[in-house]
Amino acid sequence: MLAMRAGPSAEPRPEVLYEEGKKAYRLGRFGEAVQKWEKAYDLSERSLLLYNISLAYKGLYGISGDVDDLRKAKAVMNNFFIIAKADPEIDPDDAQDRIAELDTMIEEALADETPEVDPDAEVEPPDEPRSMAPEGPDPGRTLRVAGAATLGTGGLLTVTGAVLGIYFGVRGQEFSDELRQLQASRPDVCTGDETSTECLQQDANIDTARNNGRKANLGLGLALGIGVGLGVVALSAGSILFVQGNRKTADWKKTGFAARLRLVPTGRGLALTGRF
Repeated sequence: MLAMRAGPSAEPRPEVLYEEGKKAYRLGRFGEAVQKWEKAYDLSERSLLLYNISLAYKGLYGISGDVDDLRKAKAVMNNFFIIAKADPEIDPDDAQDRIAELDTMIEEALADETPEVDPDAEVEPPDEPRSMAPEGPDPGRTLRVAGAATLGTGGLLTVTGAVLGIYFGVRGQEFSDELRQLQASRPDVCTGDETSTECLQQDANIDTARNNGRKANLGLGLALGIGVGLGVVALSAGSILFVQGNRKTADWKKTGFAARLRLVPTGRGLALTGRF
């Protein structure tokens, strides 16, 4: 008897990985929770998973005592905060509180690791603060928010126009079938007398069905032309605004970085210095 060779197992779905990570987190298996949620994010890119991953790294620090786990938690929470600011459906305020909490924990952890200083030892002056963040507000944030809002409006218009178009299309077909049936039965109703009450009523029914069909066709045209058309325009405009916002932010960061560099004359020429 031949044995059946099992095929490769299917890759777990993001929803399954999320639930497995949640169970591991509740059981205090924070390292496993990080792995599950990072894999779920790789497959789905759901922004809220970054928040969970940061919490798992924070929990992992409570077991490992490694300050690098806190740094990873802060880095992931920072990324979540950046995405949340650009998405009007996500509230970034709680992320700011989490980042502040992680900053405090990192400072306390580093203070505990700092060796005692010999009071008689020579103390060197501290370096300038290191910062990669440029000064001033992000000029691209407003464009990104406007782009996200316009994309949402465009999606809503497109869906609404499509739904209305389907409705009017179905109603138009019903009126068209009704009109054909009324026209086909007219010779039987109006036999020999075009002025009879039955014949006049049949003609009125035909006119009503014809007018209803025209209105349905008009509604179909408006739904597709205005609803879907405006939706597509809004989607395109929102995409352009969002891309321009990202570009402005990138240029702003580059400008801030370049502003911290300067050429200083030395005895042998010029030297490039700055804060990084």
